[in-house]
Amino acid sequence: MAGISEDVFGYKDTVTRSMFVTILAKIDGSDLTAYEGKSSFSDVKTDGWYTAAIEWAYQNGYAAGLGDGIFGYKADVSREQIAMFFYTYSSKVGVDVSAKADITGFADYDRIHDYARDAMAWAVEAGLIAGTGENHVSPRASATRSEIAVIVMNYVETVKNAVVETPAE
Repeated sequence: MAGISEDVFGYKDTVTRSMFVTILAKIDGSDLTAYEGKSSFSDVKTDGWYTAAIEWAYQNGYAAGLGDGIFGYKADVSREQIAMFFYTYSSKVGVDVSAKADITGFADYDRIHDYARDAMAWAVEAGLIAGTGENHVSPRASATRSEIAVIVMNYVETVKNAVVETPAE
């Protein structure tokens, strides 16, 4: 992750959905040139800095829109969306995502959208996402850049590197 300027990281700032899929594309090491100038969503301009990453994520099935042809590129990414992006991406690139933590004990478990429950359970089990205090996981809360940096570091160290280091049979 780069800073928001040459000498400012912006650790308290939130991260948008477009920023997060750009981070995901960087983790993947993907060449985005084939996705430049293309947009499957009515709210995503074809010449935005984020366009190719969103199209890459969508075309490869790593990310979906919010419905009605909208990606929600300006919307803050929520903790459950982060879990969903990593869960979907991981399963598509061959990571075993079957291990799941019992997250029903979190006080805000009922705030996790149905579509994201397996992803949140996997993300907690994998050590990507932890509780936010007072027995909450805060699934619908926006994540700050500092939180995203930790989650991304956890992902790279525990999931991505584990896959790379596992010898092929």
